[in-house]
Amino acid sequence: MVEADANLAATLKSIANDNNIILVDCLTLWLTRCLLVDEDLSKALIFWQQQKEALLAVVKSLPGEIIFISNEVGQGVIPMGALSRTFVDEAGFLHQALASQCDRVVFTVAGLPMVLKG
Repeated sequence: MVEADANLAATLKSIANDNNIILVDCLTLWLTRCLLVDEDLSKALIFWQQQKEALLAVVKSLPGEIIFISNEVGQGVIPMGALSRTFVDEAGFLHQALASQCDRVVFTVAGLPMVLKG
C-alpha cells in the first residue's frame, strides 16, 4: 500500500509497472486534499488545476492496469458555499476528463454496475 500526497501523478509514475494493478481510492478525497491546500480558494484552485492536468497528462502512458475509485457528488442538492460548489463542479470535470481517457468506465449504484464505457 502506498499513500500518495497531493501529487498523485508523480506517485503513480513511481510505482506503475507492466506487472501490477494499482487501485486509486479515492479521487474525491484527493480533490479535497488539493482544494484544502490553501485557505485562499483561488490559490487552491490553481494548485488543483496543476495536479489534475499532471494526472491527465500521464494516465495514458502508465504501464499496467489502474483502477480509479471515486464518489459521484453531482446528483444531489447543489451546495450553497463556494468551496462546496467548487468541489462538486471540479469532481464532475475530473470524472469527465478522466473517463475520456479510460478504456472502461463503470458507475456502480447499490452494488449494481452500469457500464458507461468499454
